Amino acid sequence: IGAETDVWWAYVGDEDPADLLRRHADRTKLVQLKDGTAKESDIHAAAGKGILDWRSILDACNEIGVEYGVIELDNSPYSPLQAVRESCEFFRTMGVVG
Repeated sequence: IGAETDVWWAYVGDEDPADLLRRHADRTKLVQLKDGTAKESDIHAAAGKGILDWRSILDACNEIGVEYGVIELDNSPYSPLQAVRESCEFFRTMGVVG
């Protein structure tokens, strides 16, 4: 059975997303890439504009061989397309998106 880890909700659930990914390395090929500005809020942010430690998360994704990352925001404070665009730009700066 495969796992699709949502890094934001892992964080909200008091998990370290990178550690969670590593613990389930054998089942995780797809990761939901979501960020937020406050643990208690259900309003999300474009990746890199929130509080997650993306370097450690992306390092874990590389280590375990994640095949796909899905940019997702359940509730965006502004246009969802703008948030996805900003997230893509952020991941380009991190060397993830070509």
